[in-house]
Amino acid sequence: MKRQVDGMVVVVLIAAAAVLLKMAFLNGDPGSDIQLSHGDFRSGPVVVKLTGAVARNGIYFLPEGETLAAFLLTAGVDRQDSPDPGLPERTLQTGQAVAILSGDRIVIGEMDAAEKLALDMPIDLNLASLEDLMLVSGIGERTAEKILSFRNDTGPFRTVEDLQKIPGIKEKRLSRLRKYFYVGNPSGKSDPSP
Repeated sequence: MKRQVDGMVVVVLIAAAAVLLKMAFLNGDPGSDIQLSHGDFRSGPVVVKLTGAVARNGIYFLPEGETLAAFLLTAGVDRQDSPDPGLPERTLQTGQAVAILSGDRIVIGEMDAAEKLALDMPIDLNLASLEDLMLVSGIGERTAEKILSFRNDTGPFRTVEDLQKIPGIKEKRLSRLRKYFYVGNPSGKSDPSP
């Protein structure tokens, strides 16, 4: 009986700690003057990562059509100069990573596969590495190797449905995998729309 009471006390303490942590993350510290500009899913459908020599690194949820210049202002980054005059007016897309490098150089790339998958975003089937593929639920090392081998032997995937050409991937398995992938267009620009 004492063990059951001790167990219940531990469960109640853990639950109370979880509730307090959730409240702290959702509401922020009321005594703090810092307001994070990261937003949430209600802020916008465009998901972008900010890294580098800035105070507010992280994942941001932006409205559609947000330019790099507007995003940097929102994130509290004062540096707007760029050797590419069109860069500040470039519209950001879901899955991009904006890096502020030494010398205040700005580079726009892609978030890594693990981050995209954690945020329930698809990854490009033609750019995924062995490790990236193995992060996908339902793909082990052997299947990932088969996908890479197919891609190396026949060229880039044209559609996600081409996965059915891989031994062991039939319609039912493809239906579970489809949400994890997209095929980038030939121009090299990503089009994550399924």
